[in-house]
Amino acid sequence: MEDDPLGLGDIDLANLGPPLPGPASKTLLSSPARAPVRRRTKRDFRAFRLPLIVGGGIAGVLAGVIALWMIVPWVLPLFLGGYRSPEAVFSAARQAAEREDWSGFCGCLTPPSRDLLVGSMVHNVSQIVAARSFAAASGLGTGQAVDAKVQPILDVLQRHRLDDETVQRMAKELPWMPSASDAEKVDQALAPIGNRNGFVADMIAAMRQIDNRPGVKPFATQSELTEVKIDGERATGMVVSTADGRESKESIAFQRSGGGWKIHAFNR
Repeated sequence: MEDDPLGLGDIDLANLGPPLPGPASKTLLSSPARAPVRRRTKRDFRAFRLPLIVGGGIAGVLAGVIALWMIVPWVLPLFLGGYRSPEAVFSAARQAAEREDWSGFCGCLTPPSRDLLVGSMVHNVSQIVAARSFAAASGLGTGQAVDAKVQPILDVLQRHRLDDETVQRMAKELPWMPSASDAEKVDQALAPIGNRNGFVADMIAAMRQIDNRPGVKPFATQSELTEVKIDGERATGMVVSTADGRESKESIAFQRSGGGWKIHAFNR
């Protein structure tokens, strides 16, 4: 034992075979055996690709649904032209009137209310057209002085591709005192006018050129909305205006339209 402290005398060293090549031959006898490390191949990554894609897609859809659920109730009315409250649409209409943005002002009205304004303008213009047609048929000519006076209105008709015959036909089909039940009839009569908001804006600008009076404005800019009462899809309020030191009150109606509130010209 003194000559063989490790107890290797009983091992046949001749039958152990050749030493391991390379670094393995230097491994200590007391080191545990190590399994070879296998590198991942493209096939391994392909196996994980489909679950990752499916999982990421599901997570993205869920995130989108949650975002829409939180955002749509606030954003949708903006795209549809509605306002979140009667006070909000009244303020927008008043600001549009102050800027004389009559196209934007029409966007604060329900479609039947806007068409009511368009129809009244068509009736007024039809009288001018009828007078010019009568003068031409009587051999009196169109009257250069008359044409020069109403030329801004004639330019608007030409811009919106409305000839005399079309204007007169629309005026005949429009009721003089339309109600809410006449909304479809009025809409059909005004079918030749494609951009009705733009028509109102152009006609007000033309009338201002002919007779620049404050009365041309269809909305009081110095006013406040009070006594708002909401009943389901409809609401009412009082518009308080001050002119020449005298205060006046006038009722106003609102209705849900296009995802939000708009001014409605018909109380019932």
